[in-house]
Amino acid sequence: MDYDFTQTWDVSRATFEMFTVGTLVVIAAMALLGYAWTGSFSRAPDSAQRFLTPALDPCCPTYELEMRKSLLL
Repeated sequence: MDYDFTQTWDVSRATFEMFTVGTLVVIAAMALLGYAWTGSFSRAPDSAQRFLTPALDPCCPTYELEMRKSLLL
């Protein structure tokens, strides 16, 4: 089967591959930057506890007590 890459895509194969690899590099760089940026949030000593603590219900009788405890942390 005869396939003319330049005629089909209107760019050379090298240019096409350069843009493809360049796109993958940009996506990988964004992922690594995002990972590094969010890693600074998870290094806080109490960050896991904040996310794992269930939400307090204002209607619950222990709400005020729990709020006071959380302010002391």
